[in-house]
Amino acid sequence: MVLTPPGALYLNQGDGTFSDESAAAGLLPSEQTQHASWVDFDDDGWMDLYLSRGYTADTADILYRNRGDGTFTDVTLQSGLDAILSSRGVSWGDYDNDGDKDLYVVSFKNFTTTNRLYRNNGDGTFSDVAVEENATGAQAGAGAHSSFADYDSDGDLDLFLTNGDGNGMGPYVLLNNRGNDNHWFKVALQGESSNRDGLMARLKVNTRSKSQYFSHSGPANWMSQSNLPVHVGLGSDERVNRLIVTWPNGTVQLVENLAADQMIRLREGVSLWEGTPSNFGPGFTIWKNGVRWKIKWQGTADGNSFSGRISAAVKMQDVRGGWLEAGDSLSWDNKAITFEASEGGVGADLIDFVAIGAVTFDLQQDGVAQPTSVYLGPQGVRPATLPVILRRD
Repeated sequence: MVLTPPGALYLNQGDGTFSDESAAAGLLPSEQTQHASWVDFDDDGWMDLYLSRGYTADTADILYRNRGDGTFTDVTLQSGLDAILSSRGVSWGDYDNDGDKDLYVVSFKNFTTTNRLYRNNGDGTFSDVAVEENATGAQAGAGAHSSFADYDSDGDLDLFLTNGDGNGMGPYVLLNNRGNDNHWFKVALQGESSNRDGLMARLKVNTRSKSQYFSHSGPANWMSQSNLPVHVGLGSDERVNRLIVTWPNGTVQLVENLAADQMIRLREGVSLWEGTPSNFGPGFTIWKNGVRWKIKWQGTADGNSFSGRISAAVKMQDVRGGWLEAGDSLSWDNKAITFEASEGGVGADLIDFVAIGAVTFDLQQDGVAQPTSVYLGPQGVRPATLPVILRRD
């Protein structure tokens, strides 16, 4: 825990007490400190610390890099974040979805010394791009805070700015992100044995290009609330290979093979494909209720052909077909189901079965493996590739 001011680091002893570890950790407390923000800006698996400063005098902020051994290194100068400001609120978010966490700093004197948007260059340095991105937030009034949030749900992070620190007055400002072609991914957490919002869960997101680390801190900003869904920029990567969530109680949950450009709601200890969907559309829908798996397919108005092989790692049993028509085929043994069927826009076909162990769905629509036509569970989560292997995550 960091207490501001002065920006002192207190270590939780696990017995209801805290010890001041500022000196041992390499932190230099200052009464100019305003806001403390934790983030793994370099994605090395260790949470770094940014302190905004400038309570009564213009002061440079500090970025401390976590060395992973209980100590921190001041990397403010080499990172390019040594501007002299009267800083207040600090927000981190990947506004350009390139896979690196960017930084927005609000100036108390934003009517003369404007806010800063620092783009993370991915090499330990940052560039101030506030002017070119039209994000200076120059307003009459005293700057207070900002929050990144995708208010219009288009996949990029927008900015909401508050003004009117202290006795000052100033307008709220909402900046809409114009976006780009980079991909994104969002995770909303729901705790079961952990707290309801999964606050303080740790997330690791693996893609082809890199691994990213996040701490789900929730409403932890200065005089404002953070955006609860965890927003992940993916750059040119079109899939999340692995999502690993460590819940506050220490349990670990793994989900694999997820398509980019979607938001998922992950319940602690519950598979994404557990539960009946509320809506069905063209394509395949796969879900699980208790011990029974179900796969349903529906065609478009022009009609489609559907085929596939469903295999169980250990055992397949009690296979049932539903609404199959003449000309459709369904066969199975104790390890696999194969089927071929045609279906139009009215009605749907279904296979219902019990399987022990992981289940692999190798599916084709109109003779082609199309992951965009496959939807998992009650949310209709999209896998990135076929075949898709499902097991309890």
